Amino acid sequence: MQVCPTGIDIRNGIQMECVSCTLCMDACDDVMDKISRPRGLIRYDSLDGVQNSRPWRITPRMIGYSLVLVLLMGVWAFLLTSRNDLDTTLLRAPGQLFQREAAKGNREALVSNLYLVELVNKTHQSKPVTFRVDYPGAQLRMVQPIANVPADELTKGMFFILLPEKSIRESSTKLTVEIISEGVVLDKVKTTFLGPVQGSND
Repeated sequence: MQVCPTGIDIRNGIQMECVSCTLCMDACDDVMDKISRPRGLIRYDSLDGVQNSRPWRITPRMIGYSLVLVLLMGVWAFLLTSRNDLDTTLLRAPGQLFQREAAKGNREALVSNLYLVELVNKTHQSKPVTFRVDYPGAQLRMVQPIANVPADELTKGMFFILLPEKSIRESSTKLTVEIISEGVVLDKVKTTFLGPVQGSND
């Protein structure tokens, strides 16, 4: 058939070279219209439809598959639209315990933990970032600063979190670190802070 881009003669049946472009179906329907014959001489059909001349119809199985497909697409769309622009991984430095910093002048005694942070920017624009610890009296001291996270890249950094020793009530204190970009909190990560409990001799 001249309309076939791969030069297949459809009278020879299904062939591997077919690219399923359906140009032959459209051309056949045009010819059948011109000679006043019913369309569908060349068509997609089931074996049962060809052998028993049963027309195509929507079956319960097709409806079920369609509903499952719509559900999966809905879940995919929800996950895509609700994901954070930044994906944050925050871990205390392995093998590191807390460190004490003695009081100096007006500064009270502090306890510090070292943390490793990884940021993955899921957008196509670079993101300026800052960090904030949501805990009374907490300080954050950068060791390996992160000021900007390039688009579609992973960036690593390192910082100390310092708490006033007198504010520590447990050996493992729960903290929340906020990642902020241009005044907007993009992500919140929970972590733990190890320190001496008040009244201990550690």
